[in-house]
Amino acid sequence: MTLQEKIKLQVQELHGPILVIGAGGFIGANLFRQIFQYRSDVFATTSKPFVPWRIDDIADKHILHCNIIKKHELEKLFSEHQFKTIFDLAAYGAYSKQSDVELIYETNFMGLLNLLEIASKYSIKALVHAGSSSEYGLNCEAPTEREELKPNSHYAVTKVGAAHMIKYYGVLKEMPVVNLRYYSIYGAYEEPDRLIPTLIRKGLNGDYPPLVQPDISVSYTHLTLPTNREV
Repeated sequence: MTLQEKIKLQVQELHGPILVIGAGGFIGANLFRQIFQYRSDVFATTSKPFVPWRIDDIADKHILHCNIIKKHELEKLFSEHQFKTIFDLAAYGAYSKQSDVELIYETNFMGLLNLLEIASKYSIKALVHAGSSSEYGLNCEAPTEREELKPNSHYAVTKVGAAHMIKYYGVLKEMPVVNLRYYSIYGAYEEPDRLIPTLIRKGLNGDYPPLVQPDISVSYTHLTLPTNREV
């Protein structure tokens, strides 16, 4: 069985309707498209009043506008669609240009709290939250999942808090939730100023970008773009 066949089987086994929050980001867009290749009961949400460029070719009926900071918008969304599987990729503060400290906490922590509180009122089958390797912070040298978390930024603090919140709702409230710590994701729909696009652009020009210390090594995870389907 090929990788794409395995993905197809796993997607088909998901309970629907399916919600991808933060589908305007490059990871969220790839995830939505991968699911949408095999399912018609999947919806993409964006906090923007417009449809982000990464999903602007998707039919309007699959695009929902919702800001998880605003609890009433989430409540309306769930009451209308009765979601069973939720992928939460909403985040703010991962890039240096995202420097609004209050918005970092509102989006990554309070937004998640709103989502978990509302989802707990419905019979959801799974909620997958996008964590981050930033949770390890200062303790980032090949840590295990049980290593101490030492956040070194406001973004990292909120992601650590979110991880503990997920554990609380999972263990004590017995919700089907999980926090995945993503490591150095790259692939289609990335912003052009990120590392891999910059390396490619510089390489095509026979140049090198400015890099950090040469003794730092990072493992990257590639997002495979699904084959096209009618959208």
